[in-house]
Amino acid sequence: MEKGKFLMALVLVLTIWAIVASSMAVYYYSEYVKTTSLLEGLKASTVKVNIIIDYGNGTIQEFRDIILDVKGATALNALMTVAKVKYTVYPFGIFVDSINNVENSMELNCWWLYNIKKPNGEEVSPEVGADQYRVSNGDTVVWRYTKF
Repeated sequence: MEKGKFLMALVLVLTIWAIVASSMAVYYYSEYVKTTSLLEGLKASTVKVNIIIDYGNGTIQEFRDIILDVKGATALNALMTVAKVKYTVYPFGIFVDSINNVENSMELNCWWLYNIKKPNGEEVSPEVGADQYRVSNGDTVVWRYTKF
């Protein structure tokens, strides 16, 4: 009789363990699926870019993997996430006047200009203001204090 009760108790414990373990597996799998779906949604709604600021005197700042909301992913917004920026609004768009207190200079004929370096290494000079240029994943926005 004792052996029968022991086996019955063992079967009951193993059955309960199997039910609990299966329930936990189903729960964690469903959480994994939800989290994966959420991450995919976040990836679709964000853009990751790099930013380089070249002050023209040998000082260069690099910022890697800056995450922007895809709705506001412009070259200007990317810059504003990492630097203090002053700009003027014109009918054609925004013109950057200074970055981190380094101002455009008529006397020196130096101005802040930007280019976009694509993931394949190609560097493009956009024909629109920085507030209108939409960056893409992997782009590098290069701001240079350039003598004209």
